[in-house]
Amino acid sequence: MTALLGDAMAALTAAFQASAALTGVTITQGDAPSAAGDPEFVVVGHDGSLAADGSLAEFTVSGSFTTDFVTSGSPPGQLETGRVNVVAVAQSGDATALAGRITRAQELLAACDAACTDVTSGTIVFDSAGSGRLVTRQASAGCAAILAFVITYSGPW
Repeated sequence: MTALLGDAMAALTAAFQASAALTGVTITQGDAPSAAGDPEFVVVGHDGSLAADGSLAEFTVSGSFTTDFVTSGSPPGQLETGRVNVVAVAQSGDATALAGRITRAQELLAACDAACTDVTSGTIVFDSAGSGRLVTRQASAGCAAILAFVITYSGPW
């Protein structure tokens, strides 16, 4: 058995990095960039969980998958469906800029959604961005909009 989740994460990361709408935005796979150095970033393979200090958690769920045996077709085979967790963060040192950061996080989500529907990675097919949640942080040091969402995929193997 070979899961496609890692391939799906790599394909999404590459698609986001190649997206004109995400130019200038730090895109990583699994690693959360430094808050001080990156006012806007997208992490593929992070569910938006927060650490006690309000930063993105170090350990998180990257995604999930299931496989089903498909008896139709020749030859029969396996079909994997999965979910890749993604988080988009827009932050500022200005504590009064929260509304603008929320708007920007939504723009990052829209850009990721557009990029994922254009991905062609072997036999993996991606759906539009699905369920998500928005968490905001606001303190004297600044504010952040943290928008976590899921992108589903399917593919035979």
